[in-house]
Formats: sequence, structure tokens, C-alpha cells
Amino acid sequence: MSRMRQEQPLSFAEAINRTELWLRQWQAGAMGTEALAQRFAGLLTCADGRRGFFVVALAGPSPLLDHPPTPIVEQLQRGG
Repeated sequence: MSRMRQEQPLSFAEAINRTELWLRQWQAGAMGTEALAQRFAGLLTCADGRRGFFVVALAGPSPLLDHPPTPIVEQLQRGG
């Protein structure tokens, strides 16, 4: 009998930490824009994930939202 493991929703702090990590990787060229958008898709599905994303993306040093790439805009429009 197999058990399906349900993922717990991210906490606000976890969402901030993941967003910071992914944005650093993206800025360093270690992650492409499409991959970043896919990661954010999961993050944007819960309220704390969205809050953490926007805290970092708007207040942090990343240029992501200065001129957002199309895959990021599309992901935000879909709400995750």
C-alpha cells in the first residue's frame, strides 16, 4: 500500500528564503528564466508564498521586477 505524501504549505519565512536563493541563482546565471518561472509557479499557489515572493522581489536588490521577463509576467498573471 503506497502512501501519498502531501506537501505542507510554505511558511512566509521559507518563501522568503527560497525566493532569495532562486533570485541569486538567476542573477548569477546558474538558473534560466524559464526555470525560475517554474519554481515561482509552486511558490505562488499559497498566500505565504506570494507574500514572501513579493517582499523579496519588490524590496530586495534583484532587478527581476525592474523589467520582468515574459515567463515571470505570465506566471504572475496565472497566479502561480
